[in-house]
Amino acid sequence: MYGKEDWVVPCEHTVYFGKAWENKFGNGTVVTKVESGEHGFDANATLETPWRKDGLEDVTKAWIGDGKAQ
Repeated sequence: MYGKEDWVVPCEHTVYFGKAWENKFGNGTVVTKVESGEHGFDANATLETPWRKDGLEDVTKAWIGDGKAQ
């Protein structure tokens, strides 16, 4: 998660990394999310903030599964 206007760590570097990762390991193997804001814009975000909640659901499914018995 990066802010478009981040002056500390430009989001372009992360976007470039995400594309390079997908070129090597395939589409859908990394998530690069950029939101409007500066460095630290997410400090007040909660687990219910839509972009954070969506991202955590994706990570949870990838790492743990969907919670359904196989």
